Amino acid sequence: MLRVRNPKAPSKAEYLLQYGGLAAHMLKEIAEATGAPYLKTIAGLTTLIIQTVEVQSHVITAVTLAEMQEQASRRHQKVMDILSSKQAELPPGTTLNDLRRSSSSLSLLPASPQIFNGRDKEQQQIITTIQQDTGARIAILGPGGIGKTTLALSVLHDHNIVDIFGTRRYFISCDAAITTDGLISIIAKYFNLEEKHKQSNAIIHYLNRSKEPVLIVLDNFETPWEILNQRSKVEDFLALLSNLPHLLIVLTMRGVERPSKIRWTRPFLAPLKPLTNNAAEEIFRDIADINNDDPDLLELLKLTDNLPLAVTLMARLVESETCTNVLLRWKNENTSLLSDGVDKISSLEKSISISISSPRIIGTPDALELLSLLALLPDGISTTTLLRMNLPLDNVIKCRFILVSTSLAYVDERGRVKALTPIREYIRTHHPPQNNSLQSLNVYVNQMLDVLDYYEYPTKQQSSVH
Repeated sequence: MLRVRNPKAPSKAEYLLQYGGLAAHMLKEIAEATGAPYLKTIAGLTTLIIQTVEVQSHVITAVTLAEMQEQASRRHQKVMDILSSKQAELPPGTTLNDLRRSSSSLSLLPASPQIFNGRDKEQQQIITTIQQDTGARIAILGPGGIGKTTLALSVLHDHNIVDIFGTRRYFISCDAAITTDGLISIIAKYFNLEEKHKQSNAIIHYLNRSKEPVLIVLDNFETPWEILNQRSKVEDFLALLSNLPHLLIVLTMRGVERPSKIRWTRPFLAPLKPLTNNAAEEIFRDIADINNDDPDLLELLKLTDNLPLAVTLMARLVESETCTNVLLRWKNENTSLLSDGVDKISSLEKSISISISSPRIIGTPDALELLSLLALLPDGISTTTLLRMNLPLDNVIKCRFILVSTSLAYVDERGRVKALTPIREYIRTHHPPQNNSLQSLNVYVNQMLDVLDYYEYPTKQQSSVH
């Protein structure tokens, strides 16, 4: 067993590190046991808090992992006892699943992409495959920012697909699932299924009730699949879903590999490549109102490598600047990176770097700090929660607006502001949050835990936690 190196009282950073490990372990169990959406968010958040503090402070925790787990188990049992006692006070037959319906989001599809260019061939291949085989298994592959999710959504909203599946079309984001159990829990939660010991069986039973074809998109499936010690279990669960003959599965995954335990429908969809020059220019012009003869447009587009996300970020910048100014900043930024010893940086990373150094972001410096917090939250955060957290930011609503208007963040169908995975990863690496922001998150997490000590289920007078 590891021993404490220094008997003195832990510093603030060490305390936060200790708390993060304990809370992450305990909250993950509670989230999976109750399905409460804010607990699931906090579970992921605390894990990232602990990682961020480790990177920034290089501290060594004064509590061993075994001790933290023991404390977490005790606290977890206390909270579950509270929930059980509240359950006993409810009318007979009421379940936790019934209660959380008031705060859980409706299983709404994200909107159809308004800007969609250059993927007609891939879209038609997927639609044709589905029309010919409503039990198809399709993987949309490619690097981050290439447009996998946009392609999947365009298929979901195509009139031919709507005619086949009607309301039996589902879109489930998997980017918050870091374990097999977490993946299963997210899917069960999506369908508002009763929490049971074998959630996977409950999911299969639910989907098997329909005798009509069902289409499910599992977005960002690489998150649970890329964890090597989880991969086999993740594939086993996916194979279980694939055994349903009327269930059509579409995955979006970064990379070029498909899960191996599935019989994928042939011909395989090739991994997505960058857009053609014409398609990239069409996307740019759909976003930015520029002159047809702008002399710098083509040079600027070349620098994006025709990656849809990079093109989108540059077009958003040109909306408030000019192609000439953005191009000049790009060149200056590239020179700075090379002088800092960076041998190679992708066009997407450059695009993100240029975006966060734009006049709109610089003019609202706390916007970048808010983005650094969003980088810790795969599920995003609601405006209500942003206002409740008392973050050390000036005008958090304006910061939110700036991030959305520059496409560094977006608002999902539930009204939660989120950042795409490639942006989150870049920001976590290059712009981690300041300690005072982390402390605000820590305080808010503690408040959520305190609420559980006198946890009351939603009433007409009580607002749900988002």
